[in-house]
Amino acid sequence: MARSFTEREKENIKRSLQEACKQSWTQYGYKKTSVDDLCRQVGISKGAFYLFFESKESLFCEVLCSVQEQICSAALEVIERHKDRYGVAKALKLIYREYDKNNFCTIRIVRTLQF
Repeated sequence: MARSFTEREKENIKRSLQEACKQSWTQYGYKKTSVDDLCRQVGISKGAFYLFFESKESLFCEVLCSVQEQICSAALEVIERHKDRYGVAKALKLIYREYDKNNFCTIRIVRTLQF
């Protein structure tokens, strides 16, 4: 019989899955990142994965949205602190650095923008 997770365990597992996904996606890309590998890294069964996410795609979308929200918030903070053209320039540099660091974001955005 499968054991259930406490609320704290659920939060930790979900966060760990997101972090493992982000690392694997950055290193290996979307296709080579498998649910089995993510589950092994986090220490849960593949069946337990589906308690947290509907699919591999839903995990990836959540990670991508989370990273983009963090980048946007950080850029807005910079602009709020420096309400001139230098603030905008600093925010753009921050955005560039963050996308460069999280290169899976760039790949996703470039593919989305292609006609």
